Amino acid sequence: MSTHAIEPVDPLRLRAADEQSVEVLAECLFEALAIAAGMRFDQEANRFVLALERFTWEAAAGDDSRLQQVPCVLTIERVVRVAQTGLGPQARGRILSLSSFTCEAGTLLLVFDEGAAVRIDIEGIECRLEDTRPGRLPPVVPGHRRGLA
Repeated sequence: MSTHAIEPVDPLRLRAADEQSVEVLAECLFEALAIAAGMRFDQEANRFVLALERFTWEAAAGDDSRLQQVPCVLTIERVVRVAQTGLGPQARGRILSLSSFTCEAGTLLLVFDEGAAVRIDIEGIECRLEDTRPGRLPPVVPGHRRGLA
């Protein structure tokens, strides 16, 4: 655990309206933690909401002692259909690590560890990522980074 004071990180408020901006969200959400019970599809509003705790890769700049864990919400609008794999009732309390978040041909795909995934069919890209509270030092620093096996 770090012995220095935690430096506040400016809260993120990002919007994605195309595939390139979804890639930016994906970078911010790499290895974010979620609880299966924190996912909700509001079919009437055509909205999917996911509560996460993301890591501040953008602020840490490769220095794990500066890494923070920040509660955030990912909201996806214009949702037509949601399909889940590996997220049945027995997984509701399980903590999941987000491996990837991709967009292709009207579909957003959230892939988590242990074979869990959410496929979200959309009519157009309209996503928001917002930090909801200040960050804190993570109890455990993720053990791997992109590009490393």
